[in-house]
Amino acid sequence: MELSEWLAFIHILTAMFWVGAGVVLNLATSRVAASGDDERVVQFTRNVEFLGNWLIGPSAVAVVGTGIWITAIEEWVAFSQLWIILALVGVAVSMLLGMGYFGPEGKRLGRLAEERGASDPELKTRTRRLLLLSRLDILVLVFLTWDMVFKPGLE
Repeated sequence: MELSEWLAFIHILTAMFWVGAGVVLNLATSRVAASGDDERVVQFTRNVEFLGNWLIGPSAVAVVGTGIWITAIEEWVAFSQLWIILALVGVAVSMLLGMGYFGPEGKRLGRLAEERGASDPELKTRTRRLLLLSRLDILVLVFLTWDMVFKPGLE
């Protein structure tokens, strides 16, 4: 097997982890937030932080790294192609949301849930905001999947 085949395998596998974890966490967060169970909310926020740090973040980095490596070594791919540009923009948006908002806000929500409980109005408002933005992030990830499959602009 060629290096590019192994890179494509790792690229696709880690993209599955990234997108799959995002969808599952989004659904699970909706259910937990609606439960009103303080202890469940607090425990869940710890699990979300763990999955973000140990699954979603590393998966995103692996997707970007292998994608850049494939683009650098394959003759048929170029950084100037529309589908690669769209992919880089989409990945940047998703990663900035994750590192700049979801991670820090998740930590803040965890502390807030421990201090005030799940019924706190501010916690509920901020959780709804996080859920809305996470749904937008899922749309970005679905777009990225579409982009990788259909490769717009590739002749």
